[in-house]
Amino acid sequence: MNVTYEREVSHCEKSPYLQEVTVLNIYPAINSDFLEILQFKEIGWQIVTKKGEYHKGDRLFFCPPESVIPIELAEEQNITNYLKKGLVRVVRLRKNVSAGLPLGIEIGKKWKDYILHWNDPPRLCMGGDITAREDVPFLFTKFFNMPNLRNVPYTFYDGELIVYSEKIHGCSCRLSLMTNPKTGEKELYIGSHNVVLKEDMNNLYWRTIKTHLDDNKIQLQDALDLEFFGEVYGPGIQNGYTYGLKEPKFVIFNISKNGKYFHPDQIEETCKLLKLPCVIYHRDTFDMKKMENIAESPSEYTDKNIREGIVLISSETPDKMAKLVSLRYLEGR
Repeated sequence: MNVTYEREVSHCEKSPYLQEVTVLNIYPAINSDFLEILQFKEIGWQIVTKKGEYHKGDRLFFCPPESVIPIELAEEQNITNYLKKGLVRVVRLRKNVSAGLPLGIEIGKKWKDYILHWNDPPRLCMGGDITAREDVPFLFTKFFNMPNLRNVPYTFYDGELIVYSEKIHGCSCRLSLMTNPKTGEKELYIGSHNVVLKEDMNNLYWRTIKTHLDDNKIQLQDALDLEFFGEVYGPGIQNGYTYGLKEPKFVIFNISKNGKYFHPDQIEETCKLLKLPCVIYHRDTFDMKKMENIAESPSEYTDKNIREGIVLISSETPDKMAKLVSLRYLEGR
């Protein structure tokens, strides 16, 4: 099938969050006699629909926010005006939050291979020459592709001990001192989420991270083979999200060794020892409604921006993680 999109999607992949769902609850919408709110058994999103359009137990195909819909599907279903250049949005209808796009089961099955998950494209200042694969240690890996908790609402159980931190709106980065597989020499590796970049101070990742290491005289010899995952953030990175900074900074949000993620206590301790900036962690017990309220609360880092959301880590099982993106943030996409 030949399909087209209203926006550039060459950097996007097929959405992993499309699924068939079951209507669990139906509530009256506020400020309207003709709308109602649907909640689902399998996911944490809700949508606003015409009254009487669906009933409890109905099955439908669900496209979560941040899905990119082909033009042909949008026209076929007459939903073009509900999208933003093909992007499924979070909107408020008479002050009722509606997050996602419902489709018939057969329609969803027909189109699911062509519905993409949107990722912001990299800016030119973030690019650079890519290090050849044979020069990169196999231990220098990508970070876990963290799902939105509303797509996987049963990740944590009620009362589970969790650690959460603010999700900073920047660009993912990673760094590590590792042994070059070809030369046997210890080498600093820096990259984005997807690629490893050659040293170049004109490149955003190298300039931001290397400047911090040099200014603070940080030696990573004691952290050999630790992989640090972080976020580069500040002016010029994400539109409107400067965090009150004049120059970009980076902050560490996780560390791994041999593919095993650290507990947040270890992350804090390691970052303190090495003089690396670390996100602010908070300890709590899991409650979905409480976490949703925290995700919508003001940023801890600045009064210039709303919070993008939070990242949750199980205190009992540190490799169990999810993000909870703010609905206010998604409304502004």
